[in-house]
Amino acid sequence: MNFTSTLEAVRYWAGQRLLQSALHPHYLKLTGKDRPLPTYDDWLAAEALDLADRKPESPLPPGYRLVLSKGVRLAASGAYWLAQAAEESGADLIYADEDVIGADGRRTNPVFKPAWSPELFGHCDYLGEAYLIRDGIQVDHVKGSKIAHVPRVLFHRDAPLEYALRTSVDRTASELVSVIVCSRNPTLAAECFEALRSNTSYLRYEMILIDHRAGMTDVAERFGAQRISYDEEFNFARMCNTGARASQGGLLLFLNDDTAPLDPAWMSYMAGQAERPDVGAVGALLTFPDGRIQHAGIYIGTSNGAGHPGRLTNGSPLWPWLTMTREQMAVTGACLMLRREVFEEVGGFDEFFPVNYNDTDLCLRCGQKGYKAILEARALVEHRESTTRKIGINYSERRCFLDRWAGLIARRDPYWNANLTDNELLLPDPEAFKRVPRWR
Repeated sequence: MNFTSTLEAVRYWAGQRLLQSALHPHYLKLTGKDRPLPTYDDWLAAEALDLADRKPESPLPPGYRLVLSKGVRLAASGAYWLAQAAEESGADLIYADEDVIGADGRRTNPVFKPAWSPELFGHCDYLGEAYLIRDGIQVDHVKGSKIAHVPRVLFHRDAPLEYALRTSVDRTASELVSVIVCSRNPTLAAECFEALRSNTSYLRYEMILIDHRAGMTDVAERFGAQRISYDEEFNFARMCNTGARASQGGLLLFLNDDTAPLDPAWMSYMAGQAERPDVGAVGALLTFPDGRIQHAGIYIGTSNGAGHPGRLTNGSPLWPWLTMTREQMAVTGACLMLRREVFEEVGGFDEFFPVNYNDTDLCLRCGQKGYKAILEARALVEHRESTTRKIGINYSERRCFLDRWAGLIARRDPYWNANLTDNELLLPDPEAFKRVPRWR
């Protein structure tokens, strides 16, 4: 998606917006009826105004060296922002966002980056050999607490950089996985179990079926699943908690009944991450049946407090990390794994959230305990979202979530970039300069 003109970008994203609006009415409120969708040219105009007010001029800070690969140059304001971040953060390494300047001087192809993500860096060199580093230190030896990100475009390339994946070391897991599926649809439950059984190479798992008023004894018997009858009103959080109490595994995997694994190693990848002592929730990369992204991580503060940027797209060059393994603040409960000990430590799902936010709330409470969430992008799973339930946000749940996590939302998600719109369209936001931090 390299746009050659503003009109082309507007047409593309307008098409995306119409499609999303048809499925999700709240998308109609994203940009306003008469305002075209923002483009990078709009963002650049806002950047110019912001820099005109500041007149940033500064030398690079002493004790640091600038690392630039061939074809990369520092922006005119780059030294000012890097020096400011070095002084305020004391970081050993400072990196920033980037774009491309063509032979005609036109700026295109922006790439916005998250705050320091060791997991992402382990899978992809997203720094791209464009950063400021303290003298005497090598990039591979810098600890995460000493790395800062400046969310501004401070590096210009002659041509777009292809961010290649590194060869990663697979972690071997051995725990029993309890797969907990909540369902009220015998057909979907059977299809889910069949897909699970036929396309999973990890052998140590049990299946728990939470049967919501559907009488699925035959389905459970056919697939060797433990069936638990649930006869109350729908409450996804309570149903999952019920399944967790009845299970035996050291790893709990909460799985929607409208999902199907696309890679036999999917559970192995997730279990390998979940067994790490510093990891809480682990999510999968979910796609719709046509291959477009359904879930590639939840970002706090976007959409209704917790959004899915990139959803219904095939990705975006502005945010190329969507399909890469990385840290997140939260992942979706449609396919979520964590250790039993962590689940019990945080008290399981909060049953006040029967439909919405229960997964995000669980992940954030894990984060409060010091556990990080991981989006394991190699775990590919198809998700026919909300096949049996209508999509929608309950007001009381939304209000409770926004109140409970107001402080975190105000600080903004470090794994998101403030230069992007606070919705799911992955667009550069000209209003960003009102809120963008100096560094993270």
